[in-house]
Amino acid sequence: MNGDLDTEYPRIGVVTNDGSALVNGGAVGAKYVFQRKNVKQLVLYEMIIGALTVDGTLWIGYNDLNNVNWWSEKTNVKQLAVLTGLAAVLTGDGSVWSRDGLLPGEWFIERSGAKQVALGGDRIGVLTSDGTAWIREGARSGSQWYNVRSDVTQIALAGNRIGVLTSDGTAWVKDGKVNAEWVNELSDVTQLALHGNRIGVLTSDGTAWVKEGGLSAGWIRQRSHVTQIALAGDRIGVLTSDGTVWIREGAPDSNWFQGPGDVIQIALTTAYGW
Repeated sequence: MNGDLDTEYPRIGVVTNDGSALVNGGAVGAKYVFQRKNVKQLVLYEMIIGALTVDGTLWIGYNDLNNVNWWSEKTNVKQLAVLTGLAAVLTGDGSVWSRDGLLPGEWFIERSGAKQVALGGDRIGVLTSDGTAWIREGARSGSQWYNVRSDVTQIALAGNRIGVLTSDGTAWVKDGKVNAEWVNELSDVTQLALHGNRIGVLTSDGTAWVKEGGLSAGWIRQRSHVTQIALAGDRIGVLTSDGTVWIREGAPDSNWFQGPGDVIQIALTTAYGW
């Protein structure tokens, strides 16, 4: 990777109320650069920017933030997940598709009857409409799907960790093999986020919490009036109910940096090769 791109990591991305996607790179306080309009979901992963527009078109961008090369990947998309070397989408008919590599290529059907897709490590996770969480790991060819839990409303993956949120508001996480034991992390949860050895949750009262280390580590309160939490590298990002972005860098009790306002979604990515 060239030196110019190295200075643009880690990255923070936001979608504003008017559908503009903005991304900054490097320091927390770096300038945000406009990327696309009419965006409803923004995903960042290392050098990749994924933007899902309101018409259901998936756009993938790559390059330094002032010279991003964009190409259209797929239409009728409802949700996007991206890792280096792998992209997955949920389409309007409930199908999950995946594609290898960064450049345009062939899409392969993974599952039908889905309502969410997640990626992490060498795994793809799918939540089907009946509330079942499914995991496939390893190569697409010859690998099998594992039914890991039922009554699920959200699935999250990171490295060797699998997390789910069940309909009673309980966050469960397992670490290691697909058949490892679940650990009850917290109740009254509305959103679950995983990255590295961190777990982030948002509880129904709008409080964001993060733990770092083992699955039984203690929780550290982050902020109140939160509507979204995001994790990447040593950064914690939250979006508060007034549309303001707040970023912590380093320890989970470090100082907050105030980001843009009028925001409806936040996305984070790590330094390249983290």
